[in-house]
Amino acid sequence: MNNRQQLIDWLHARLQRAIGGISEYQLMRELIPYGFEFNFADSNALFRHHFILFHHLYHLQQQLIKTSQALLINAVRIQLIPQTSPTIPLPGHVDGVRDFYLDGHNLHTDQATLDGWINQFWQEFVCAEELSRAWQALQMQPTTDLDRVRRHFRKLSMQYHPDRGGTTTQFQAIQQAMQTLSSHLRKTAPAH
Repeated sequence: MNNRQQLIDWLHARLQRAIGGISEYQLMRELIPYGFEFNFADSNALFRHHFILFHHLYHLQQQLIKTSQALLINAVRIQLIPQTSPTIPLPGHVDGVRDFYLDGHNLHTDQATLDGWINQFWQEFVCAEELSRAWQALQMQPTTDLDRVRRHFRKLSMQYHPDRGGTTTQFQAIQQAMQTLSSHLRKTAPAH
């Protein structure tokens, strides 16, 4: 494929055949014969190919605005869907992800910035898993109400305290969960 429109046309045709959508991984594999590399060991090369793919997908999405189709884009699933009415972004509407991929200058992101993004992703991923385990340990649905969490923690502390029939393991688990959630909720609380 020698130009942008050829790749966009290929993607559109491929997505029309992908009932239920297709993953970024599968699209990249199918683009290997057209010069797309797929090397997980080289994060810079992988980013460039990911960026080129998403750059073209977002251009396709823009081309579809005035048609009967819309394009959903994320790394897990890329899918054409019927569009009941053309959706034209409102003036001033900001879609940071779309804007990032439509700006061709971002293709030349340096290795240090890429490494920072990857590290940030894994830190947030680990944090999300930690929070999920903490909510499970406290037997609660996530909430932003720290006072509610504290009340529930006190109730569980009484229930699982070793002097009241609970085990040390249970008691320590809810204490650790409370520390995790308390720290997180204080950091994310809106400033007054």
